[in-house]
Amino acid sequence: MEITIPSRLLYSLLFAILAITTAAYYPGLDGNFMFDDNVHIVQNRLIAITRFSTDQLYQAWNASAFNFPASRPLSMLSFGLNHLFTVLDAYSFKLTNLIIHLLCGLILFQITRLAGTLYSRTADIPLSPHQINIWAVAAMALWLVHPINLTAVLYIVQRMASLSTLFILLALWAYLSGRIRLLNDRGGWPLILLATPAFGILAFLCKESGALLPALLFVFEFTLFHFKTATERTTQYLKHYFLIGLVLPFTAAICYLLLQPEWLLIGYTKRPFNLTERLLTESRAVWFYLQMIFGPDNSLLALYHDDFQISRSLLDPPSTLWAMLGVGGLIFIALWQRQHAPILAFGILFFLTGHALESTIIPLELVYEHRNYLPSMGLIITLTYYLLTHPKRDWHCYLGMATATLFIGLCTGKTHIRADEWSNEISMIRAEVAHHPNSPRANFRAGQILISLIQESEDNGTLYPAARQYLEQAIRLNPGNADGLFGLIILHLHLGKAVEPQWLDELKYRLEHIPYDPQNITTGQFSYLVRWHLSDNPKLPAKEVLGIFDAVLHNQALDRYARAAIHASLQTYYLRVLKDPETALEHGYAAVAAWPQQWSYQASLIRLLLEMDETEKAKQQLTQAQAADFNQANREQAQALQHFIQRQQQTLK
Repeated sequence: MEITIPSRLLYSLLFAILAITTAAYYPGLDGNFMFDDNVHIVQNRLIAITRFSTDQLYQAWNASAFNFPASRPLSMLSFGLNHLFTVLDAYSFKLTNLIIHLLCGLILFQITRLAGTLYSRTADIPLSPHQINIWAVAAMALWLVHPINLTAVLYIVQRMASLSTLFILLALWAYLSGRIRLLNDRGGWPLILLATPAFGILAFLCKESGALLPALLFVFEFTLFHFKTATERTTQYLKHYFLIGLVLPFTAAICYLLLQPEWLLIGYTKRPFNLTERLLTESRAVWFYLQMIFGPDNSLLALYHDDFQISRSLLDPPSTLWAMLGVGGLIFIALWQRQHAPILAFGILFFLTGHALESTIIPLELVYEHRNYLPSMGLIITLTYYLLTHPKRDWHCYLGMATATLFIGLCTGKTHIRADEWSNEISMIRAEVAHHPNSPRANFRAGQILISLIQESEDNGTLYPAARQYLEQAIRLNPGNADGLFGLIILHLHLGKAVEPQWLDELKYRLEHIPYDPQNITTGQFSYLVRWHLSDNPKLPAKEVLGIFDAVLHNQALDRYARAAIHASLQTYYLRVLKDPETALEHGYAAVAAWPQQWSYQASLIRLLLEMDETEKAKQQLTQAQAADFNQANREQAQALQHFIQRQQQTLK
């Protein structure tokens, strides 16, 4: 039996899928910026461009605090353009993310059609255009509404992942279009040699995962198309294309790691796991992702997965050994069945290749759902193929259609429920803690939110014990957690309650001896502590505050970015609280020395020098700051400071 879809109905189906996806995500478009959105967007004044000009666009392009490629300049530019047209409106930023998501779904539809057509011809599999269309529609629909993709849409900063995926999909579209032309002996090389790498570069400029494009293209050829073209000569050219674009760069990367292993290993100095433990843990993470893709469960999905147990050995926990064997078994099945079940081999290898950067040796955090945004496409393409195009009998076909429809409906409902939880940070965190009570980060954030509610409420009888419980739970769950101790101290200062001495002692110990890792400590805690002491709220003795700063500055895992921020906070504390400009100046210089490209530290130091009537030193520092600066917004501020220095020099004369 074959189900046909007229062209008009096909377009109506596509529109309906886009509308259903929009409706599922609509509740989550409300709310505000969350978590890292604040650091990368809200508090990043370089994003705040106000006119469409070369200098302003270049400013947003260079708005990241990190060096290339971690700066992800094209993603930062997109945030700048959002600001240009909508200012800091979270709804508009999220809506832009949703539009990117919908575009990715449409391109996935087209890629599945092209891949299905090529596969049918190169493997001599009788797939009609109607079968391929149904397959492509189902793959698009299931991927668009799957709840595992929600964080890549509603967590604004994860546009880096979705935008990179958009350009990877455009590259795949260009490549597959060129491949069909090669198979028809009608050219196609411009699409393969020019358009495909161009989109790949754009993907890389959004996020480093764009570097996976050559490997993903190879998965298509290795499993589905087998490098078949119209002529043997063209086939050889195609193989040379992959030799140059995949094998040589991969070999160069391996050689570099062997010659410069410290480039990789230094990142593990501030992680609670080593390279071996990460690889062991990621084998279990892969199976967790597979569980979430084929059996989505909102109680397991989360922004924070810091409750995911680290594998210390093959038998700790025992599931590690089975996970490792299972991943090896998946690879074996893909290679073994490459000829007999190529779609299955494709789905497995596409999924594993999509995780090759973020789920292997690079010392990133262990588990994040948005890492499946691209890899899950391979599995969804495979699943919908076997449900909708593989059945040989009529009742098999009806069963496949019913199963696919029910699964799409289930995912739509779960995504809608989860999007509603994400409509504001309070409901989102409540759901996170309810589903992941052993997550230190979720507990800490819940405590933080209750502290903010205490500031707005006159009835603290129930809020105080709940906030304290969450913060103490975060401390218990993570022996290295310092954020929870900061929270307890601020909570008690705010309510005028005594701060227990053991909290301060334990905080200092953890700051000095525990690896300086985002799961343990948030650098913003130090600037918040200083701002607190600039208010009229009860304060800690200066000895305790300085003891906290001294402890963290002795942490061997402190990177230059955190060190700069801590010195900058100390500069403010000495100047505004202790009224000690000389010592403040020392920390101002230390902040600039650690991170000279950060203009706010440079400007703060220059203003302090001017306050101290050190005009010549301020002038010298401004020259150094301008040498380190590459953004027009900073140059404009530099000119204002320069004019102020000149006026001050004239006054002194």
